[in-house]
Amino acid sequence: MLRSNGNVDSTKMVFDKYYKNWMTTYKLHQLKPTSYDALEECLECRIRPYPILAKAQMFNVTTLLLQKYINELVSSQKYSYGTIKRTKVCINNCLKKAVQLKDLPYNPMDGVELPSEDVLSVKTKEIEFLDDDDMEKIYLEAGRVTEPKGGYTTAKYYKAHSTRIYRYGYHVVFLMYTGLRIGEALGLKWGDINFTKKEMLIRDNMTTSFDRDKDGARITNTKSKKLGSTKTKKGTRTVSLSKRALIALCEIKKLNGDHVTSTDFVFLTSKFTPVSDRNIRRTFNAMQERSKTRIQNSGLHCLRHTFASALLRHGVDVKIVSELLGHAKVSTTYDIYAHFIPSQKINAVSVLDKDDE
Repeated sequence: MLRSNGNVDSTKMVFDKYYKNWMTTYKLHQLKPTSYDALEECLECRIRPYPILAKAQMFNVTTLLLQKYINELVSSQKYSYGTIKRTKVCINNCLKKAVQLKDLPYNPMDGVELPSEDVLSVKTKEIEFLDDDDMEKIYLEAGRVTEPKGGYTTAKYYKAHSTRIYRYGYHVVFLMYTGLRIGEALGLKWGDINFTKKEMLIRDNMTTSFDRDKDGARITNTKSKKLGSTKTKKGTRTVSLSKRALIALCEIKKLNGDHVTSTDFVFLTSKFTPVSDRNIRRTFNAMQERSKTRIQNSGLHCLRHTFASALLRHGVDVKIVSELLGHAKVSTTYDIYAHFIPSQKINAVSVLDKDDE
């Protein structure tokens, strides 16, 4: 514990030790494993390498010291604005608990200012998405097959002797036409899909995180797969399936053979074990390269952005898009995708126009 009947003066602890104790005491059994891993990463990668904060005793952690620490993160030229902001949030949560425990009289983070994005050498990556033409290219690319050796004489022969170029091609198509997070797709089971109603229930999320003992120490330094709940409460949702999403599922079903019972995962390898997101990404990047899409070498989140931006460009209400994506708040969807709603901007300005006729 941070205090023990007043016998331990927590205010004399150095900050990195205080932060570690806060994590294990208050957050280990409160957060999802991936979120706990993120707190630990903040400690190991962005607190301990900076003695100005890590080795400062708690009673010396002032607003000025924290601002100097943030400035050092900026000067290192290693971090984007988003990374620095997340670091500030982690430290702020620790200090809020310190105030509750009366280890600090106030939260010194309250007066700390984040840098302007303009001064950072590592820029926040812009949202990448496929436009309508690129979506068509990826869809067609997924169905490509190798030519049969020795030529062919009939369509039947061709079909029997050709093989798919991409095992996970239609997995990519499915992600592109559903907007699922990769963890949600990896956690999807055949029992969650209703082909008759053309919809699916999203309720699980496959993540990778470290296995830990009861005190929060890593058991191994290798992350393992874990099936848990969706990222947010609104993440548990029913999503309608488009024609192409259904086609992708049917193609995946053929690949899975007999492994299509209600408890089987949809995304499986050729050995019928859960797929790694790295394999899906490699496939997506290969499909981008061969089909010559506008953007190349994208992360899988690009497919989620593609789904959302396509809906918004075609006039779907942002609230509906937010529900399909499983965002906790509609404002999150607005913040990310507002620039994909040009018609709404035009309509907003047009209310100022007067009828001069």
